[in-house]
Amino acid sequence: MTHWKSIVYHTIMHPREGMCMAVRSCSWGFGFLILLAATVSLHFGSGVLWSGHGPQVLPPVFSFMLVIRIGLVVSLWIIAGALTHAIARALRGYGKLSLLYMVLGLSSLPFVLSAPLAVLFSSLGIAGIFLYGLVLVPLYIWSLVLIIMGVREVYYLKTGPAAVSVLAPWLIMPLPVFGALAVYTSFWLGLSALGVLIQMSQTL
Repeated sequence: MTHWKSIVYHTIMHPREGMCMAVRSCSWGFGFLILLAATVSLHFGSGVLWSGHGPQVLPPVFSFMLVIRIGLVVSLWIIAGALTHAIARALRGYGKLSLLYMVLGLSSLPFVLSAPLAVLFSSLGIAGIFLYGLVLVPLYIWSLVLIIMGVREVYYLKTGPAAVSVLAPWLIMPLPVFGALAVYTSFWLGLSALGVLIQMSQTL
């Protein structure tokens, strides 16, 4: 098993060990690649469910919105990372910002599963959309736990301060970022609603 495959495996099966391995041997670029893969997987999953017909050629707006989504995710990655680093240091942690970016990227690993899950649920119609939404909740929780574990390893903090370092930035994140996310989310909710209406009209 190659080194990066070993890290991915241990991050999924043995998270604490996987994070320790990653912190010792990986760069921010590795985390960035995982983040891109997770973002594309999430976007593909949304597109599959919106189309209502499984994996196929999706509408042109899909490609455009993928670029927008990647831009938003990378912006959040940079801003949230900088704020988390500052808070962790204020809590007497010590570690490198580059390692934190690696951890944030690697922690998005659970979302790589979103595209296969979307393909699986796409055959269920409207029920598949709701099931997909429910499945995303534990993926978010899983990712959050991985981030906290990673911050604990990078900054040599206890779990409590590590959790504060991770959660606090979302309370002080600049409003323009949330505004951009709100616009993007509203757009995709609109597309999802349209997809549901189309599927309902086809079944009547």
